[in-house]
Amino acid sequence: MTDLPVQRLKTPTKFFAATLLAVPCLLFALATVDASTSRHHLEELLADVNVSDGISEREADGIAWAYFLGYVGACGGPDHGKLVDGEWVMPVSFGYAGRPMDSPIRINAKTGAVSQAGGPSFRSYGSFRFSALWGIPVRSLTYRLEEYYADKWGER
Repeated sequence: MTDLPVQRLKTPTKFFAATLLAVPCLLFALATVDASTSRHHLEELLADVNVSDGISEREADGIAWAYFLGYVGACGGPDHGKLVDGEWVMPVSFGYAGRPMDSPIRINAKTGAVSQAGGPSFRSYGSFRFSALWGIPVRSLTYRLEEYYADKWGER
């Protein structure tokens, strides 16, 4: 039996360099598509919210789902809530088994302020919407933007 010659890449360095460039570009493209799809879904959930007439049950459901998907997780979701003392209280189930979480999502029926114990709090619907759709991770910048938004649009 004769040994067949092993064919080697003539330029392994070029192949390696091309791979190093192509893989991150592909991952970035996939992440961008995923982020775009996620943002589009959040926009649909928040599309009909109008704070000027107060937050209805339907609007509270959309806000609670957007909060859950953006800040809690992807498994589970908020259940239908009740209006208690001017605040929508939305119980949350988490995980595949739907285990109830200890703290509900709370939405102010007048201003649209959103919070959950242990999670981020937003003093106005405008600041929540901005953060949910644009995903600003720096808390200090978000705080300054919330203040600006509240002062400019009067949503306190």
